[in-house]
This record gives sequence, structure tokens and C-alpha cells, in this order.
Amino acid sequence: MESISVGVDIGSAAIKVVVLSGRGQLMHSAYVPHHYRVRETLRILWRQLMAKVSEGALHLAFTGKGAAEFSSALQIPFVDEVQAETEALRRFHPEVDVAVSLGGEDARMMYFERNGEMDLRTNRKCAGGTGTFLAHMAAFFGVDIQALNALAENGIHLYPIASRCGVYAKTDIQALMNQGVGKADLAASIFQAVVNQALSDLAKGRPIQGKLALLGGPLAFMPELRRCFLQTIGISSAEVLPVTHGELYCAWGAALLGREAAPIAWQDVKRLLDQDHLQEVAAERLEPLFPDMAAYDSFRCYYQRFRLPRRPMPQPPARLWLGMDAGSTTIKLVLVDEEGRICYEDYRKNEADALETAKTMLLAMYKALPAGISIAASGITGYGEAFLKQAFQIDTGEVETVAHLQGARFFCPEVTDLLDIGGQDMKYIRVRKGSIQKIVLNDSCASGCGLFLETFAESMGLSMDEFVKKAVHAPYCLDLGHHCTVLMNSKVHQVQNENVDTGGLISGLCLSVVKNALYRVMRLDSIEELGSHIVVEGGTFQNDAVLRSFETLVGHPVVRPNGSGIMGAYGMALLTKKRMPEAARSKMLSADEIRKLSVREESSRCPGCGNHCLLQKKTFSNGHCFIVGNRCSYGERLLAKEHFVSRKVPNLYEWEKNQLLQSSKVNPSAEKTMGIPAVLGRWEDMIYWKVFWQTLGYRVILSAFDAASLGKSTVTMPHGIYCYPCRLAHGHLMYFLEQCKPDGIWMPVISGGKEEPDIDEATHAAYGDVLAEQMKEQISAAGIPFYHPQISFCDHQSLLAFMKENFPQVTPYALRRATTAAEKAQRGYKARLGKKTRDVLEWIEREKKNALVLVGRSYQLDPEINKGIPAVMAGLGIPVLSAEGLYLLQNEGHDTPTFREKALFTAEMVCTNPYLHFVQLQSTSCGWDMTTIDALQKRLERAGKRYTMISLDQGVSTGALQIRIRSLMAEIQEKQNRLY
Repeated sequence: MESISVGVDIGSAAIKVVVLSGRGQLMHSAYVPHHYRVRETLRILWRQLMAKVSEGALHLAFTGKGAAEFSSALQIPFVDEVQAETEALRRFHPEVDVAVSLGGEDARMMYFERNGEMDLRTNRKCAGGTGTFLAHMAAFFGVDIQALNALAENGIHLYPIASRCGVYAKTDIQALMNQGVGKADLAASIFQAVVNQALSDLAKGRPIQGKLALLGGPLAFMPELRRCFLQTIGISSAEVLPVTHGELYCAWGAALLGREAAPIAWQDVKRLLDQDHLQEVAAERLEPLFPDMAAYDSFRCYYQRFRLPRRPMPQPPARLWLGMDAGSTTIKLVLVDEEGRICYEDYRKNEADALETAKTMLLAMYKALPAGISIAASGITGYGEAFLKQAFQIDTGEVETVAHLQGARFFCPEVTDLLDIGGQDMKYIRVRKGSIQKIVLNDSCASGCGLFLETFAESMGLSMDEFVKKAVHAPYCLDLGHHCTVLMNSKVHQVQNENVDTGGLISGLCLSVVKNALYRVMRLDSIEELGSHIVVEGGTFQNDAVLRSFETLVGHPVVRPNGSGIMGAYGMALLTKKRMPEAARSKMLSADEIRKLSVREESSRCPGCGNHCLLQKKTFSNGHCFIVGNRCSYGERLLAKEHFVSRKVPNLYEWEKNQLLQSSKVNPSAEKTMGIPAVLGRWEDMIYWKVFWQTLGYRVILSAFDAASLGKSTVTMPHGIYCYPCRLAHGHLMYFLEQCKPDGIWMPVISGGKEEPDIDEATHAAYGDVLAEQMKEQISAAGIPFYHPQISFCDHQSLLAFMKENFPQVTPYALRRATTAAEKAQRGYKARLGKKTRDVLEWIEREKKNALVLVGRSYQLDPEINKGIPAVMAGLGIPVLSAEGLYLLQNEGHDTPTFREKALFTAEMVCTNPYLHFVQLQSTSCGWDMTTIDALQKRLERAGKRYTMISLDQGVSTGALQIRIRSLMAEIQEKQNRLY
């Protein structure tokens, strides 16, 4: 009887099975998602397999991320997944040069050397560029993987989305959705983000050349992802190997290698799978959330006492006030009467289309209103505030932290702590003696929010009601710790194959959400820091398992209103009534106007600075419009002239940027061009080098951000470089090499001038050498000289020596003339900045206006890096100054201060001026100088000032940033009201 070889690949998301005949022919295969129920899924698969093929000597081998424990417990051979995949590749495609494999949460790239060796690169702990992330995105859109692929095929515009981390990407996507960006464009942008993540994490600077094999489920099942991958790396379809069943290669390789294993009976495998052979879970088992049903009933009874004031719809005539909360994943709507009682409420998921969901809700509200009852005034808060306020002409808006606190104070006037956990965002407000003392928001990471739990519920194939039910009835609670989403996924994988109760795992996840809130977001050192009257809000706290976990950790019951999910909308309705108590009728669109409301979209590139932001003008049928994609006020002024309202407050960050990027003087006789990448340290000496080369007779060209160039350059990015400004430098150089093509590119390595530069300053100063090495093939192919000499500003000898060797036609006199002109221009710029800063300080004190001082690196003047934060601040009516300008007021002779020197000097200035407030910009994954941060925090706290840090990443989301900025200003205003 012919022997049969079976390979089983237990991956992070699915189980794959391949059955081969004795002659190596494929007899049967299966690809089944396991939804974290690995043992159960494997048992079902084995029974199905036995029904089809159960005769002949069985040779069995396991492989994959989740197979090690099974293999050990069942005493069945285990094959490393890379070894298995390589075996299948070499069997079917021995000519392969490079293979890319994307799985559920794993990604790897294999370079096959001519000497038979293999260079293996695997992803880090982040699962942003893998199949699970795409599955979560599909669920986020309410579609399956195939539908997500179809959407991406129809995408036209690509938006930058943070590909460094899957959770950061979700934040960007949600913000774009709330601004009305279409699903097709979002899907295409998601695919591009996955490709960028995979390439930058795997290639690590090594080119992809020769015959390419694309493996794994995502690349097998999503043709558009495959096309995007090939387009980004610039490889022709002729170089792509015709792989069949690329999603099964690990299982196939295991089946091939398992032929040498000792045979085992089919029934023996079934019997082993039906038994509990697996070891007990390593995670600590805690007491259950509820010991019995009586305890749960008592818990529910206690929290029924916290009821929001409600009443039926009043009899006409009557006036009602509307509050809406356009959150990250849901929209809430509330109508209140003159006494603050809720007469009507609605709560719906936005289904990735905030505008249509809001239209449906408002029309339903109008239908429920009896004749003679009017909406006196309307207000809105939340992520979608700006877009929906413009669309429906809502009367007023407010930052969500203030709206939530208003609702909490009405319900519990003595509130000391407010914690709101929504779909993707989390807010903590500390109140002491009736005034805001502290506001904290999560920085992009959603690991402790509702979407975090929803994602796990979907992965387990459970509805949220089923998910919560299993948690509250679990026999124990697993202590999973508190981690970011990716690390929590890894923790779940660690226990998913072990003998644990599903409810125990789920209750552990709910507990981890609360621990994340307390120790990662609220940053508590001790529970004793909390006050005695804690109010919890947000849809996540409607989950009884989360509420019980919080109650257990803080040691006493808290206050959860029975409408915790609508508290933002309720607070907004109360604020609207407070602001417009005498209003008769809101200017908000009527029901007929809402039915007729439609939106027309136009796209264009902003001609302002070199970033050329992709702007989308959304013109509503009522004539109003909304601009998406602009990172400064220029785009809005350009496309929405009739609606643009200038706040007319100083913005020195934008002034500095414009001064540095202003068009170079064109020499009519200039025959050659010199390109200067507008990246990293070049922002410090940009004026110097522009004038230097112009004086030598060159036309100077500054590089610009280009998404396509950045995508193509990802394969040149070295291992360990995750700092977005550094990665951006590769894209700017690619832009010069492929599009602009100047006669030369100038990226000197500057040394000297700074005493004890920090690690960021040292890395960035030498990055010209990194680019020269990592992109040498692209530079050579373009045939454009890339100049990256070692230059010291302490003297001109190194520059003179380099110019003499490489530009012998330039005379010593011309060089002296060029350096003199460059130094004069640099001094002139600094003098203008110092004077401008002094004028703004005088204006601030005269107007008694609170202002924000941005403390960052020079390259954070780039709107692509700062995400338009200065423009957001100015748009909110907040004057913006820079640390560079303040430093120049008293240190004009010190040309090159270190970041630490500038930051500490700025903190001193802020501490002595009641109108100045400190905000540090920090690019994520760049060096964090914790010593400096600690010194800044202590100095500012001694003066009663707040230290605020805003983390910047690759994405375009400014919604969360606006919330932080507006919350900061609300906190500052409350403190000043208390003091003065």
C-alpha cells in the first residue's frame, strides 16, 4: 500500500494542510483560519482528512509558529518553517534568487546565494505589514479580504499611512475616514503601507534582484497587493516565478521533509489530538472576575443606580439642544431639554463612512421630533467634529475632553478623576478642587481601547456580547500583563495552544486593557494617586468585564453612568445649551436639506512648499466646502478662498519654513544645477549652502517629498533605522535621482560646531555617508555625482580642499567670495528670526495671549514631519514660537547650540513668562534623551508649567493632535482662571 506524507503548518492565523502521495503528487490540501481555537480546528481538520484519505502508511510532520507545543506533546516530528518553505521552493523553483513570504503575523525575505547559502531577514515584533493587519483592516471596513482587494484596485489617490506600526496606521485611517476620504483610496493606501512596512523591515537596504517568488496567504489571495509590491520594488512580471499554492509552501515542505519520519497510524493521531496532552498555561491564574452568578447579579444591581436623567419627548411647543460625538469608531447623538434631561439618543457604528452614518442619524432624529418642537442649537465634538460641523452647518464645537468632563460634572459634581475609553482613543482628566489639574491622552497606540478588544473578538469568531459573557463567567482570569497590541498578540499566541479556558483568556484581555489605562496612559505610580470620586465613560466601559477589572484594581466601586457610551454627546449637548440658552432655532441643515446633501470631490497638488501635499476639496451641495490633506493654511486659502477665515496670529514655525524654502535666486547665466536634499541637518544650514552654490554660479534645487519615491527607496533603508526623518532622506534622494535629476547632489557630513552632540545629532550629521553606501547602485545608475564630504564649520580648510580636488575650475577667490556671502546670509536669517521673535513676544504680552513654544529639531520645520501641527495651532488661534527664535534673543553669537541647550534655555524662558507654554516635538523611533526630558519636566513643574510632548510618525492624522492641543489649552485656561 502506498505511503502518504502529510505536512501541517500551524500559523498565527490559519492552519494549512498538504497531503502528498508516495510519488510526491498533491492529493489534498486545506487552508483554514483557526480564530485562536487551534486544538479544536486541528481536530476538525484531522477528522475531515481521515474521511478522505485514511489508508496507507502515514508520515506526519508539523511546522509553523503555533506547532512547537503540539509537536512536543504528541511526539510528532517538528520542522522549522523556514526550512520547510525553503525545501518546497528548491523543489519547485531551484532558480529562485529572492523569496518574500507574508503570513498572518510573520514576514520574511530570503536571499539565495550562488554558494548555496541563504540570507534570511525576518520582521520584528510588529505585525503591521502582515496578513492579520489586513484582515483587521477589512473587518474595520466591514468587508472580507477579497472585497478589500477589490476596493484597493479602484483606489486613485494614495495617502501616507504609518507603516511602522499597525496600530498607528489604524489611527491614520480613522482620521482620514472622519475627513471623508473614500474607502477605495484608503484600501489602496493600506496596501501601499503594508508593502512599505514589509520592504523596509525585511530588505534592510539590500536590493531585490533576479527571480522573485511571492509566498504566503496575503500575496496568494490578494492580486492587488502583489501588483503593489512589484510596482514598488520596480521589478518586471517576467522576473516573478509562477508559484502555485504559495500559501501552502510551509506545509508542502513539511510534507516533503516528513517522508523520513517513522510512520504513525491515523487513529493514533486522532486519539492523541482528542486528549489533553498540552502543558498548563505559563501565565498566572488569578481569581475570577465574579466567583458566582450571585456576585455578578449584585454587581449589575449596584451600577443600575447611576442613571442619566431621561424623560419622554416633551409636548410642543418646546426647545431642545443637540449634542453629537463623532468618535473614532462610533457616532453618538443626544437631545436634551432645558433641565438637561435626555429626550432622545442614538448610538451607531460609523461603518467607515462618518458622513452617511451622521445623515442617517440626523434624519431619524428629525423624524422622531413632533411638530412644534425645535432644535434651539446644535454642537459637535470628537474626531469627526470639523468635517461634520461643516457638512451639516452645526452651530458650535468643542474638544472632546471638555465635552466629556461637562457630562461627568453634571452627573457627579464632585468628580475627581474621569477616564474615558473609546474605540481607539483614551482620555484621563484629573480634577482637584473643582479645576482641571491634568489631561492625558493616549499617543496613537490603541492597545487599551475598545477596538483592541473588538479585534480579538473578531479573531476568535465571537460577537462582543458573547465575548463579554465568556469573560464574566470564566472560572479564572489570566494575568497577561499590559502591553502594546503586537506584544499582546504574541502573549495570546503563547497561551493559545495551551490548556486554557477561553473565558479566562478573554477576562485576562479585559484586565490588560485596564492595566494599560492605569499604567501606560494615566502613568500612575500608585493607585493612591486617584481621588475618591472616579467617573468612567466611553463605550468600552459598557463591557462589564472591563468595568469589574477596573473596580478590582482601584479597590472600590466607581461611577459608571448607564449611558457611559454617550457621555461625550451628552456633555456636548449641555455645553451647547450653556453657550446658547436663549437660541430659538439652530442654523443646522433641515431634514430636507440633509436628504439632498451630497458631496463632490476634487483633488490637486498644493503648489506651496516642496511637499506638494495632495489636497482634496470636498464641496457640499449647499455650497460649503472642506479641505483634506493640507498641513498648513496655504492649501485652505488656495482652495477655499470664500470660506477661509484667517485667525491672524503669529506662526513663527511657518515663517521659518518659508524663509528656508523660498525660491532660490535664479542666475540667468547659470548652466548647471546643484540639488540640496531638504532633510535632517540641511535644515540648519540650508541658507548657507543655497547662497554658497548660487554665488558659484549654480541654480540650486531643493528636494521635495514624493510618496512614490519614498516607496521605491524603502529597499535601500538599512537595518535598525526606524526614524522617519532618516527614512525620508532616502525618498528625497530617490526624488533627485529619478525625477529632478540635477547635475550634482550636495549632502555634506558636518562635524564640529556643537559641543557634546546627542546621538540623534551625531547620526543625522553623518547620514550623507549612509545614503552614499545604501543607495550606491541607484546613484550609479542615475549617473549623478553625490557629494558627501566631511566638512567642518570651525574652519574652511576641509571645504577648500574638497572643492580644489572636485571643482578645480573654481578659483580660490570665488570660493572666498562664496563662503563670505553664505556666512552673511546665515547671519542675516538669524537676525531676522531674532527680531521677529522679539516682536511676537511683545505682541503676546500686549494682547495677553497664551502662546505655545515648539521645541524640536531643525528638520521638524518640514510639514511632512511635523504633520502641520504649527498650522493646526495657529488655526485654533494660538500663536506659535520656536525654541530657535527664543534662543537667538540672548545667544546670537552661539550659532550651533545642541538640542539640549536649546530645550533647557527655552524651558527657563517659559518658566519666567506667564503667557508661554512648552511643547516638545519628538519623532517616534528617533533617540529619546531621557536625561534632558527629566530635567525639562522637573524645571517646568517647579514653575507650575506643563511639560507636553507630541509624538510624530509617518502618518497624516492630525485629529488626535488637535485634541491634545485643544485639551492642553483648556487645561491652561482653567489653571489661569483659578490663579487670576
